[in-house]
Amino acid sequence: MRRFTSVLLCAGLLGILLLGCGETATPTKVGETGAGTSGAEGGSTTPATQAYKAGDKVKIGNMVVTLNKVRRLPNTTFNKPSDSKNIFVAADFTFENTGSEAENVSSLLQISMQDDSGYAAQQTIHTKAKTLKEGEIGPGRKSSGEIAYEVPKSVKGLQILYDASLLDAGQIIWDVGNASSIK
Repeated sequence: MRRFTSVLLCAGLLGILLLGCGETATPTKVGETGAGTSGAEGGSTTPATQAYKAGDKVKIGNMVVTLNKVRRLPNTTFNKPSDSKNIFVAADFTFENTGSEAENVSSLLQISMQDDSGYAAQQTIHTKAKTLKEGEIGPGRKSSGEIAYEVPKSVKGLQILYDASLLDAGQIIWDVGNASSIK
């Protein structure tokens, strides 16, 4: 029993050390010249905390991630909000692996929606959302689909966050706006 505890403790310490050894990936907008903000030298820089808009293609690591659009989903016989003051919204993504090795995508572990107070929206399943193929995306391949959320109609300052990796730092943030303005 003592040996098992020692092995478990060593494995936990190794895991903590590995989490601290990750690299930071900086997102950059692709597909346009002059993306980002102008620096004092007249060059183009992209701040790590820059928020993007729907339609922007953003490269982080070996992935090019596009939030294609955010749309309101209808209430159906099977899909009713948990509160009458809530609505369903779907974030439509495209993930493109530009690297030479497979990359993984997980909506539960890497993608979240939050409001201007920092509260997260509840990810949900909706019958009218287009399914996103999650998991492994091979080199040169794409995966597109929607992630559904339930949010209060009155919520303001919605943002969608994509964490590029579980081990490395680096995040893409898209401004979505107010829930009431999503069509």
